[in-house]
Amino acid sequence: MRIQGEDVSPLERAMQYGDPMTIQSIHKAIELFAQAPPLIVLPDVDKRSEDGGQTKLPVAILFPGQGSQYVKMLAEVKDLEPCKKLIDKANAILGYDILDLCLNGPEEKLEETKFCQPAMFLANACALEKLRMDKPEVVERCSATAGLSLGEYNAICFSGMLSFEECLKVVRVRADAMHEESQRSAQAMISVAGLDHTVLEALCEKAARQAGHLGDREAVCKVANHLFPKGYTCSGDLPAVEILKGLCEKEGALQARFLKTSGAFHTSLMEPAGGKLLKALRVRVTDMNFPRVDVYTNVRGGPQKAGTDPREINYDLAAQVASPVLWQASIQEMLKNGITDFYECGPMKQLKAMMKRISQEAWERTTSVPV
Repeated sequence: MRIQGEDVSPLERAMQYGDPMTIQSIHKAIELFAQAPPLIVLPDVDKRSEDGGQTKLPVAILFPGQGSQYVKMLAEVKDLEPCKKLIDKANAILGYDILDLCLNGPEEKLEETKFCQPAMFLANACALEKLRMDKPEVVERCSATAGLSLGEYNAICFSGMLSFEECLKVVRVRADAMHEESQRSAQAMISVAGLDHTVLEALCEKAARQAGHLGDREAVCKVANHLFPKGYTCSGDLPAVEILKGLCEKEGALQARFLKTSGAFHTSLMEPAGGKLLKALRVRVTDMNFPRVDVYTNVRGGPQKAGTDPREINYDLAAQVASPVLWQASIQEMLKNGITDFYECGPMKQLKAMMKRISQEAWERTTSVPV
């Protein structure tokens, strides 16, 4: 090892001057350096084990998204000590009593995107704490995580990439931005079941054409969520979605019903919200950590591995609001990668219901932790 500005090493310089004490000291330092463990900035992320030698379990923790909320959620867990702490933090960050909204509504306000997303994030986080109290080893040693739409932020928080406080601040930016874009025009979402994806995509294109131009742009109508085989949600401009509903019914869909959500989520109409979200994520990069578990992101339908640079995951998060959610693909990838058990942390049991359509075996090994 040479010092900057020197053409020989310290050992060679000492030998030139014949200084036995210096030569001996340098030899000793070299021996100690050789015996010391290597300096590691990050753990070996490809080795599926935790500090202390605990092997990872083939378990994934899942979080639901907007649409699973209901008035009186959190009633059973609000007095648990870890949940009380989260609720207090949420109230301080949001500036209003979010627990009161969850417990007492009104339902119309709880369904509004700008209130619903922070409420769901809090409820999911409390469900995780409930699971942590009941089965700490599952939470500490699980291998993977994922969340549906808004639930993806709970997955990010659980992975250790962002703290609860910082993640909630990003969720608030996301909720406000998506709410703002949903108010720019009449938008809608519908749930469709019983049609193949290729058929439904063609119907979306047909509905958009029939709706024509809306102001200075063409109407938007897209498949937004790929939930389970022949189970989707579609969103876009209200006139196009209304046309799509009729087309799906004529095509023989088992279901084609409007959802209470009023925004064209996961379509190009949300691209401005994605830009605002990316800015909010970028300013927090210095506070981000490398995820400790695999995070299966909505836009990939597959994993961002433990140890992935958070800046790469940020692009997935920002793109998600204007891109289709590949939930079915994410679950199938988990099964392919050896995940055998699933825990759904959050209100209702919608993810478990969808799991039954994806894999009967996985459904039997899915545990819901409702709040």
